[in-house]
Amino acid sequence: MGRDTKQISIDRTDAQRLNEDLTFNLVQAMARIGIRHFCICPGGRNAGMIDLIAAEESFHIVSFHDERAAGFFAVGKIMATGEPCCVVTTSGTAVGELMPAVMEAYYSGLPLVVLSADRPKRFRGSGAPQTAEQERIFGLYTPHFEDLEAESEPLLHTWDLKKPCHINLCLEEAYEHDYSRFPDIRFESRQESSSLFREEHQEAVHAFIEKHEYPFAVAGALSPGEAAAVKRLLLHYQLPCLLEGHSRLRADKDLQHLFITYGDDALVKSAAFGYPIDGVLRLGGVPTSRLFRDTEFLEGKISLLSVSKNPFAGSSWGDLLHTDLSRFQSPHWRPEGGFAKKAQDWMERDRALLSKMEALYEKYPRAEQTLVHRLSKIIPLDSRLFLGNSLPIREWDLHATTASPLEEVYAVRGLNGIDGQISAFLGLLHPQKKNIALMGDLTALYDLNAFFALKDCHGAFTLFIINNGGGKLFRKLFKNPLIQNNHELGFAHWPRMFGLSYAKVETSIIGPELLQYAVVEIVPEQDQSDAFNVEMRP
Repeated sequence: MGRDTKQISIDRTDAQRLNEDLTFNLVQAMARIGIRHFCICPGGRNAGMIDLIAAEESFHIVSFHDERAAGFFAVGKIMATGEPCCVVTTSGTAVGELMPAVMEAYYSGLPLVVLSADRPKRFRGSGAPQTAEQERIFGLYTPHFEDLEAESEPLLHTWDLKKPCHINLCLEEAYEHDYSRFPDIRFESRQESSSLFREEHQEAVHAFIEKHEYPFAVAGALSPGEAAAVKRLLLHYQLPCLLEGHSRLRADKDLQHLFITYGDDALVKSAAFGYPIDGVLRLGGVPTSRLFRDTEFLEGKISLLSVSKNPFAGSSWGDLLHTDLSRFQSPHWRPEGGFAKKAQDWMERDRALLSKMEALYEKYPRAEQTLVHRLSKIIPLDSRLFLGNSLPIREWDLHATTASPLEEVYAVRGLNGIDGQISAFLGLLHPQKKNIALMGDLTALYDLNAFFALKDCHGAFTLFIINNGGGKLFRKLFKNPLIQNNHELGFAHWPRMFGLSYAKVETSIIGPELLQYAVVEIVPEQDQSDAFNVEMRP
C-alpha cells in the first residue's frame, strides 16, 4: 500500500514550526545544563540549528568543514575548560566521522555532546538520499542517547556529564526558520559534585601500600586537584614512583628523590638492586610507560591496584578503585623512614643511567632523544604543553629535563590513537599563554586540515613536528618496513597554506628563537638515534 500523500502534505505545511519548536527546546535544555561551547559542521539539514546557536552571543562557536577534526577539537576544549562541548553535524556520513572522537571521549571520561540532524524516522531503512541509521550509531560509547522528533521533550537534565552523549534530532524538510517568536535562551550551570569518593576508597589505598614491603606507584594523567593529593600520598609514604609528563608532577622538586626516570626495565632491575616490587599502585589515567604494560605478564606474582576517576583498570587483571583521587588525604600514621630508604641502591642505579644519558646527549647531538631533551629546556614555565601519542610522549617522559616544572602538560590518552592530535591541541589553546605541542610526522599527516579552525580560536602556539620519516616506534619491534609507513615527505608548504610561519631544523641547535614560529619541523639523524638506543640497552 502506498503512503498517505495527503498526510505528508499536511506535515510539510507544519514542518517549519515543528523544527523550530524541537530545535529551540533542545538548545534551551543544553543551556540549562551549562553547555556553552559548540563546534559546528554546517550542512543543509542542520542549518536551522546553527542559526539558532549562532544568534546567542553567550555561546562560544568554532566552525569546521570536517567532522573528525571538530570532534577532536571538542575533546581538547573539554580538557582545557572542564566543561561539556557540543559538536553539531548534518545527517549521513557526517555523523559517522565523529566515531573516533566519541570513542576517545568515552575512555577519557569527557562530556562530549554530539548533536546530529537526521531525516524523519519514517525514512529509516528506506535508503533515501542522505539517510543513515543514526539511532544509537555510537553504541555503548554514548551511554546517554536521545532520538527526538516533533513534539519530543529533551531529557538532557538526566545526563550525568561524565561520558559522551548523543542527541539525534529528526527534522522535517524545511529550509526556512524564524525563532523570533521564542523567548531568550535562559542559562544555568549545573554543578556536578563528585559521587565517586568514599572514605573506604582512601582506606583501601593506604591498606594496599602498607601490606607490601616493596610497593611502587605509577602516575598517569592527573588533574591539578588529583596531582596535589597524589603528591601528599607519595611524600607521606616516601614511595618510589614513576611520574609521567602529564601527571603534572614529573618535575616537582619535592618528589625528585622518589622519582625513577628509567622505567622501561624497572620491574626486573628493581629486584636486582634490592627493591623487588611486589605491588604496583596506578594513580590517574592509564600510563604510557613500559613498566605498567609489563605488569600484564605478572599476574599472581605481584599485586596491582588502579585508582582512577575513569572506570577502567587499563589491564586484564588487578583491582580497580573508581573514585575521586582529589579528595584523598594522608593518614595520621607515618611509616618510619618510608619505602624510599629501601630503594636507595635502585635509585642510585637510576641516577647513573641519567648520567649516562647526559653523556650520550653530547655524543649524539642529532639523535631524536637529544633533540627532545634540548627542546624541553627552551619551553617557558608558564606554557601549556601538549604531547602527541606514539613516540613523542614516551621520549618526553624519558628525556625531558626535570629542571623546568611545567604544570600544564596534556595528552589525549583515552584510546591512544594518533588521529586528531593537532585538532585536540587547538582545542586546548589558552589565549593568554604560550601553547606548545610536540608530535611525530605521521601524527601530523593524520590531521593536516586541523588549522582550518584557527579563524575562530586564539592563542599563540608553536607546533614541533619530529619528522623521522615514519613510525619509528615500531622500528625496534617489527622488521617489516611496511609497518613503519616510511616516507620522504616534508611539511614546508602545509603551514604556508594557512598563512603560518615555519622553520626547519636539520642541525643540533634547538634554541628559544624557534618559539617565534607556528610550525617547526625537526629532522633527527636516524643513525644517531639508533646508536643512542644501542648504548642505553642494559
